[in-house]
Amino acid sequence: ADELFARRFPDKATWQVLDYTHAKQALEEIMELLPKRMKETDKIRKTFKEALWQGEIDTMEKLIRVNFTGKRREKALNKWSNYFHANGKRMQYSFFKSEGLPQGSGSVESAIRRVINLRLKSCGSFWKRENAEIYLFLRSQLITGRWNTFFGNLTNRAELFDNQIEVKSNYYMKWAA
Repeated sequence: ADELFARRFPDKATWQVLDYTHAKQALEEIMELLPKRMKETDKIRKTFKEALWQGEIDTMEKLIRVNFTGKRREKALNKWSNYFHANGKRMQYSFFKSEGLPQGSGSVESAIRRVINLRLKSCGSFWKRENAEIYLFLRSQLITGRWNTFFGNLTNRAELFDNQIEVKSNYYMKWAA
């Protein structure tokens, strides 16, 4: 996806940001693995959260190695590797804030929710998922002024398909005779 975007929009600078609230939720899953004696101390939690905020993903790994043992360490490291290490460059929240970038996906999620609600929902209407996706696509074509292009492409494809069927049926009729 990154390469496709770069080819399509070569002069556009983009930042990928993983939602901070979601990252904190994933961090909480690791915190739940802490030994009981440590769960009550806020110090270790604050240290992990500060490392997350600063984008110090490697520090988080070191904290796991120091504070966890046995299977809990293994589970915590697995979560760290799959989620935090894999997305580290998307978790530079302190830097993102200093650059005036959002640290969450709330505005995007809200926009999606509003688009879906405005475009698809009305009193007494219910949609199967596959029908809703088709309807949303068709409605988007209309609203964005692309209906004529879309319908022209659809008509051209239908004509090509009809011509292929006609050619094949003529071939088989000649062959059978």
